[in-house]
Amino acid sequence: MKTITDLRQLTIAAGFGALMFAIGFAISTPIQLITGTPGTGGLVSGIILIILLVIGDRILQRFGYGTVSATTMAILSIPTVLFGAPGIYKVAVGFAGGLLWDASLLFLKRNRVGYTIAAIAAGTAILISMLLMLAALGLPGDEKMKQIFLIMWIVDAIIVVIGVQIALLLYEKKIKNLKVVRQLQSSN
Repeated sequence: MKTITDLRQLTIAAGFGALMFAIGFAISTPIQLITGTPGTGGLVSGIILIILLVIGDRILQRFGYGTVSATTMAILSIPTVLFGAPGIYKVAVGFAGGLLWDASLLFLKRNRVGYTIAAIAAGTAILISMLLMLAALGLPGDEKMKQIFLIMWIVDAIIVVIGVQIALLLYEKKIKNLKVVRQLQSSN
């Protein structure tokens, strides 16, 4: 098992997390503010975020990538409505999703099936931890989220299946042969 072992790999993983935050914030925030339900904005930005998560993992192919990128995204989202109401609890939400991503890929191959299972597992962990944290802390939105949780989970699963397929297609057809990607992978 290869793990993140140097500052360059850590920076790449954190950079993907920061990029996912920027895109998630720009797309998700208006939707979540309109609906008042945590997680609804992520259903719209989710396809882009899963594409970035998979492409970053294909580039690094290291245990810890998911944990670092998701935790980075969660840390940056503390003062925002991404992952629910503002608060430090989001670090646990991001960490849980990222660690489940990494753990899933530890036991599965990094192929369509492995990435799909890892993405569904991580998405489920994030949704459940968001709901549990919101309820435990008495934060706004937990009641609305409880009412539509099953629908959110099904939509999230569909989004990640589509996102994984698009990500792997983009990676194979366009990204893996880029000079910068080949350089990053040759120094792994």
